[in-house]
Amino acid sequence: MSNSIENSETLLRLLCSPQYYNEELNIVNPDAFDLRMLPSGKPESFVSLGRKKYLATDEEFNKYIDLGRRIHWPVSTPANQFTAYGEFNCEDAREVHQMIQIKALDKSNAWHIGLYYYKQNDECYEGPLPKTDPEILEMLSDLSDLLVVTRIK
Repeated sequence: MSNSIENSETLLRLLCSPQYYNEELNIVNPDAFDLRMLPSGKPESFVSLGRKKYLATDEEFNKYIDLGRRIHWPVSTPANQFTAYGEFNCEDAREVHQMIQIKALDKSNAWHIGLYYYKQNDECYEGPLPKTDPEILEMLSDLSDLLVVTRIK
């Protein structure tokens, strides 16, 4: 497994929540790149991404896509209707903002990596990002604009 994520790599983001993707309008919501609180009550510290080059066979890719159907959302979220995934270039995401770092996860499969948001003191954000900050809202919007979406039926 390579720990280095090349700028030229195509990355994937599952859009497995109605909060992430409006199928009728074909619009990715910036929440697709926000951090959330996990059902355990623990805050997320990275956005989960896939590396397309490690999902080369139909079987591997379908297993990855199926993850979207198994993610548990809070009770207040409408039923999980997995509808799409988005592809984007790693370099483009890194160029959105200096606080974005994309790197391999410890003890993980090669296809599973994380997008981290670093504060100025080299500490990672956890849990939902402060959406009162216009710079963060713009960053999330710019990330969601990068996605080329493919619908799954």
